[in-house]
Amino acid sequence: MAHTPGPWEARRLIPDGYLIKKPGWEIRTPAWDVATWIERGPPIRKEADAYLIAAVPDLLAAAEGGNEMEDIYLRELQRIAGPDATLSDEAQGRLHQLRRQRYAAIAAAQGPS
Repeated sequence: MAHTPGPWEARRLIPDGYLIKKPGWEIRTPAWDVATWIERGPPIRKEADAYLIAAVPDLLAAAEGGNEMEDIYLRELQRIAGPDATLSDEAQGRLHQLRRQRYAAIAAAQGPS
């Protein structure tokens, strides 16, 4: 089952709630309900999107934990292999790419400041 790919836009509704949308899709979250589906798109995607939205808190925690784990891993590498131990250029590039993706995901999940 595939979720609806992003990007999604989120904005606050007045007086309460949020609107999460992309072209052809809307999820409204009024203050008195977790989420109300606006009927658009095939039902299979709505179910997959619901699971994805429900998983977001865990995904955010995993992304935040990844930052800490990366630091621990690099310290352990140097402890085991010596202070001059480094990763290959390829590994460093991939690590930086994953770090940028995590930071971007965390920032998107936290919303505008």
